[in-house]
Amino acid sequence: LQYLNKKLDYEKVNNAIKTCHKAGIRTVANMIVNIQGQTREEMHEDFDRLKQLKPTFVSISIYNWAPGTSHYLKALEEKVIPLDFWREHALNPMEEDPIVHPVTEVPIKEVYKMRDNFVRNYYFNPAYIFNYLKLMSPSEFLGTFNVARLMLKGKIKSMIDNFSNSSEASSEATDFPLTRGVFVSSVKPHNPATVPLASSKNHFN
Repeated sequence: LQYLNKKLDYEKVNNAIKTCHKAGIRTVANMIVNIQGQTREEMHEDFDRLKQLKPTFVSISIYNWAPGTSHYLKALEEKVIPLDFWREHALNPMEEDPIVHPVTEVPIKEVYKMRDNFVRNYYFNPAYIFNYLKLMSPSEFLGTFNVARLMLKGKIKSMIDNFSNSSEASSEATDFPLTRGVFVSSVKPHNPATVPLASSKNHFN
């Protein structure tokens, strides 16, 4: 929270969500993971806390340094980011905008898998499905069914991908050059690139 300059009281958030649920109001909880210096244990703690809040919807973002922000400028000044990737992109635009992630003790590819697995398991929990059905109007059923079908399709695809050839995954990981200090990708957020950083706790926004 200190790193993100967020002033948040977990108990107030918890009470607010409970109050909304009693009134039949749907809630959304946003969370950011892979913040500069965040440890594996802290990530698991944040996922557990998000699960305990029981919001109607969850939104989990993977932290990246956005251009022009105080965090990005400070990381450049401290040489955590060795190159102004956004300026280079502005001078010579790539097909996609660069994604500039801090490197924590959890490999970035694993962070994305952790996030995706949490979201799928959260929504496909029988208790969640039962409680959500009680909130739905008849007109919402078709749309919800289509979303669930797409998520299930993604889960099945993920299971198949886990059995893919490891050499293929290895070659994909070398599609982009590694950079000392950060993980940078212009197309896929799956290629690591390096920096040990200080710890920060409680990353709900």
